[in-house]
Amino acid sequence: MQNSDLLLFAVDLDGGSLTDSLAVYGDPGDPLIPLGELARLLDLDVQVRPQEGIATGRIGERQRSLTIDIANALARTDERTIALAPDAAAVGANDIFVKRGVIEALLPLKVAVDGDESTIKLTATEKLPLQARRERAARRPVNDVDALAQEATLAIRSDYRMLGRPGFDISGELGSDNARGGFVSRFEGRMSLDVLNSAFSGYLATDDRGKPSAARAVFSRRSEEGRMLGALHATFLGLGDVYTPTMPLGLRSLGGRGFAISSRHQDDASVFDHITLRGELPLGYDVELYVNDILRSGQNTPVQGRYEFIDVPVVRGLNVIRIVAYGPHGERQEQTRVISVGGGQLPKGRLSFDAGVVQQDRSVIEFPTQQLPGDLARGRLRGNLNLAYGISTSLTATAAFGTWSTVSGERRGIAALGLRTSLLGTALQVDTAADFKHGKAGSLSLAGRFGPVSYFLRESEYRGRFQDENIAQFDPSRAMRRYSQAALDFSAPIPGGTRLPISLQLDRSQFDDGGTGWNAQARSALLVAGTITALGVQYSRTERAGVTNRQMSINVAASRLVDYHWQLRGSADYDVAPRAGLRDLALTADRSLSDRYAMRLGVAKSFGQVKDLTLQAGVVGHLPFADMTLSGDYSTQQKRWRVGLQFNIGMAFNPFRRRYGLTPPGPANGASAAIEAFVDENGNGMRDRGEEPVPDITIESAGKHATTDSAGHAFVTGLGDGHSGRLRVDTSKIDTTFYATPPQFVSYNARAGDVLRIPYPLVPTSELVFRLQLRRNDGKLSGIAAVHVWLVSDKGERVFGSTEFDGAVLFEAVKPGRYHLELDAEQAQRLHMRFIRPVEVDVTTHGRALTNLAEIEFERKT
Repeated sequence: MQNSDLLLFAVDLDGGSLTDSLAVYGDPGDPLIPLGELARLLDLDVQVRPQEGIATGRIGERQRSLTIDIANALARTDERTIALAPDAAAVGANDIFVKRGVIEALLPLKVAVDGDESTIKLTATEKLPLQARRERAARRPVNDVDALAQEATLAIRSDYRMLGRPGFDISGELGSDNARGGFVSRFEGRMSLDVLNSAFSGYLATDDRGKPSAARAVFSRRSEEGRMLGALHATFLGLGDVYTPTMPLGLRSLGGRGFAISSRHQDDASVFDHITLRGELPLGYDVELYVNDILRSGQNTPVQGRYEFIDVPVVRGLNVIRIVAYGPHGERQEQTRVISVGGGQLPKGRLSFDAGVVQQDRSVIEFPTQQLPGDLARGRLRGNLNLAYGISTSLTATAAFGTWSTVSGERRGIAALGLRTSLLGTALQVDTAADFKHGKAGSLSLAGRFGPVSYFLRESEYRGRFQDENIAQFDPSRAMRRYSQAALDFSAPIPGGTRLPISLQLDRSQFDDGGTGWNAQARSALLVAGTITALGVQYSRTERAGVTNRQMSINVAASRLVDYHWQLRGSADYDVAPRAGLRDLALTADRSLSDRYAMRLGVAKSFGQVKDLTLQAGVVGHLPFADMTLSGDYSTQQKRWRVGLQFNIGMAFNPFRRRYGLTPPGPANGASAAIEAFVDENGNGMRDRGEEPVPDITIESAGKHATTDSAGHAFVTGLGDGHSGRLRVDTSKIDTTFYATPPQFVSYNARAGDVLRIPYPLVPTSELVFRLQLRRNDGKLSGIAAVHVWLVSDKGERVFGSTEFDGAVLFEAVKPGRYHLELDAEQAQRLHMRFIRPVEVDVTTHGRALTNLAEIEFERKT
């Protein structure tokens, strides 16, 4: 499945809408449909495990078993076994996708797909759990139905605090390196907590001798709704080690000690923006950036504990950005962002801004470091302000102002104006800028789609030594004359019915001294024999003072999971020009030995001017409180060896246990969650003395999971930072027949260092059956149908019901308390009905079915 084949379909059941945005792939007339998401929409008991290519569950009132095994191309129910055609099913990152015929064969559904209307209409061949729930909801008053819908997701609010308890992450390496004179001790520490109603994040690192070498500290606060600073509607505030925003022409984003403020929203992203992605990169990790399934870049050397990807290319429309981190202990962590990118137009009358002022390349906390020779800009003031205003729904005006020092120490200012609009489906951006030192610049950019091809074109002109730091070939010592850029993204059909995503980019720079620079690259990704393979070709040519230099290289990176035990990764770099030959070759293999232990093997070979062979081996332990690796590597050419113990430990405060505890890494890099599951005997939502814990409830999110122990407690880390997320609570391992459980999905806003407190009360319930009877003339009692009644709690909560043919009315999931039954006032008045005596019942804390009799009489008219 390729991102370019993504389609959004509306799904209806019995004429009612389930969703208007189900993500399917492939042929619009017969697409691949996400089984897990469809099952959740229909309340079906289906568990999908994409990593294993397996789905299991029980379907229908008869609880028929269901098994789908993608690896063996088989699907089974109690009644039949079917073979899956090669194109009938596929495994995605978070779901298993199947075609219409498979769904109809396995689930009690008829599926009608309309590719032209982008709709999927479902017809149930037997009653589904969703339909049963809707029928029960229809018998309730409107207010109760609305409340039920709102409770589909349990929202956990986590407000900023005046002073919170910090979360910690500590990474380190202890060992010996013969090239560095013996003992090596290197450490990193991160701390995050709430201070003064904002989030504080701190970082401290040492060199190989254990001496502090780098640090940063920042206070920040976010509000995607724009509820900060009154009429300014700020969405972000930062103080400390922050970054300035990027200007359309001129200044790029740089860090330093200072402040930053913004009112931009996530959906304000523009295809013309110079997007920079930054995040935490712990010791020993390397990270890869994928945009729309294409490997764009990688980084294995952190800068002050962070990764940084500058000028990330995106296309107009939907973009899937994945940041995959590989750890020293065999970890593979993936963060996915889906952003919809437009042309940068704002709604009419809306004003947005970005601003930042920093002391360039200086940290709040500093240690003696060597300043770059000739870099007189370090420590100088640098700041800029970007403004955008929606003149109309199709036209947005922009302005930007900035001040900075060049590397030679010259002080400069800059101002820019621009327009954003759309013409015949093509996004258009025009920018002009001047630097008050005779420097001027102008830029025209276009972006859109031509059939299946996304394109991006930019042409910039410069005069008077204008400095545009956003250009890839920017050189402060050379005056720019012209910069041209073209990018194409599309997917090409290949044999086998699949499509190959291709990204092409060409850049040309022209300088005042007559020199030129060309950069071209082509990237793609494909599945070869079950192996995910990324391909890249880079070409560059520079001409200066009559001298021409050409370079061309090919890069291949591959990864594969073998038998669910071996994680293999390999890469190769091949130089085509100026001299053809293999430059580097590397392979790493991580083997899972058990749930807690694994081993790592690695080999790397250099074929360049310095030929070398490096061997690596290690044993990995995933302990409840830490990840540890005992490893060693040896360089045959340099005769260099290194042996050491690497460890990553987290520490966080558990609000339910009321104490700090060691955890797997993650509490300071993102949010954590603590859950307490218990039997809520009195239904007050809080755990009181004597209420029993509930073990074996699992919480999971983004590959992280934890299960409640004998005390009903579970703790999970690494839930991300600065975005909303969702946890899933799985109660399938326990019997909830007579318990009312909170929703299975928990939504939250992630914040580094924050611990989400999730009480999960299971309230004992009962089934109440009332039999409404009428005494006949012969003295016998018989049931009376279609009588409307209300079950009313002592708290005033009301649930509607209506008697069946035998006079019985059923109320399910009734929580403990005192209740009484009332006749519907309108019907009772119209029919002159009343209960002979009050109908009251006490529901105990021990779930069971309770039957109560109630006698009705019709009053005679007078």
